[in-house]
Amino acid sequence: MGNVHSGSTLTRTTGALDSFVAELGADVIYEKSIGSARFLKTVKCRHRNGYLVIKVFIKPDPGLSLRSYLRRLKSEFFVRLFCIQRLTNTSVQLTGSP
Repeated sequence: MGNVHSGSTLTRTTGALDSFVAELGADVIYEKSIGSARFLKTVKCRHRNGYLVIKVFIKPDPGLSLRSYLRRLKSEFFVRLFCIQRLTNTSVQLTGSP
């Protein structure tokens, strides 16, 4: 009854975490898994600039669309980036004035 996922499907995705990380590019190297929930996995990776912690979301249904979440994340990112730029420009103008 209800939403039940077979254990073998989740085991296969857990074992394939290095392949999910490999999609990020050759600069990111999978080291080990440091956390595992049902759909959100946490892995420790290495990059030329240091270590990274990456969260991997395993979609329970391949048909599940994440486009609305992607748009929201991009929107929030650009708003925060714009605010940081405004604060930086404002502080530079204030310190440059006599």
